[in-house]
Amino acid sequence: MYVSSNIETIFEASKKSKDSFIIRECVLSKLGEMLAKDKVDLIKSLRDRQLQVSKTGDNFILSLMLEQMKRSDDYCETLAKMLLRKDGTIDSNIKKYSRELLKTFKDIANSDNSKKIILEYKEQVMYGDDEAKKLYADAEQNDEQNISEKLAKRKKRIVIASIALGTIVIGGVIYYFIRRRKKKNEMSLNDDEMDGKHTEDKIEVEGVKNNNGNGNESESEGDEVDGGEDFNEEE
Repeated sequence: MYVSSNIETIFEASKKSKDSFIIRECVLSKLGEMLAKDKVDLIKSLRDRQLQVSKTGDNFILSLMLEQMKRSDDYCETLAKMLLRKDGTIDSNIKKYSRELLKTFKDIANSDNSKKIILEYKEQVMYGDDEAKKLYADAEQNDEQNISEKLAKRKKRIVIASIALGTIVIGGVIYYFIRRRKKKNEMSLNDDEMDGKHTEDKIEVEGVKNNNGNGNESESEGDEVDGGEDFNEEE
């Protein structure tokens, strides 16, 4: 619920009714209004803390603000003073309310939906209530669509990478078996060549032996014949 009333008035009313929720909504509303109208001052408050503000988008600025609000009471007080001053609070009351609003700022900083509410209130300040709701709904839908597209692209990259990896593994296995089979065939061929060479050597050796044997036998027969002729002549 956007609260357009003066924060000082809301604060006093909440104290009487003991309703701290309305203070929180009022502070969130004023932060949304500052984001719409005084964004430069918010950026300056961050740079004064020696922070590197590399972007000026609403989400980025709010993230830095909420993080500083969590970490630093001084920043909460600085932001509260700036908010109260822009809201028309008199100087004599700024210090008082800035200290009393410390707990509210801490609650806002530690809430998961604070950024979303501040952005919605910013749109309401800029475009009015009904139009802001429509614009904010469209923005959320676009964010969801962008997230879906990112997830789809990521899934596609994972599938492509898996296919590529599988192809490499399968190709490696096939190459390994082809090389192994080729090496085995080369070894078998070498063994066959060695066996053939041993067979040829054996045949040659046996042929030499056979030739030598036949020559000896011929000579022996010749000797026997010659010996017989000589014996007859002597008689």
